[in-house]
Amino acid sequence: MKKEEQLTHLYTGSKINTLFIKDYLADNEISSYIRDDYNSGITAGFGSVFPQNGVRLFVQKKDYMRARILLEQYLNSEDKKTL
Repeated sequence: MKKEEQLTHLYTGSKINTLFIKDYLADNEISSYIRDDYNSGITAGFGSVFPQNGVRLFVQKKDYMRARILLEQYLNSEDKKTL
């Protein structure tokens, strides 16, 4: 992975919210990557993370600022379905 493709943490939350945000970013041509610590813990035999905080979303460093703005718009929206 090249330096400009390094990943930066953007969001942590439930799997459902994280998937919605991932789709919203994709609709705006930003690729993102999910790390599901909750399911990983269950699979390994120890679940130390709560499901509502177990999924992390990462974006490439070059996309971070734009993704951050889109995330804030998404989270501040009263009706997320209109985005």
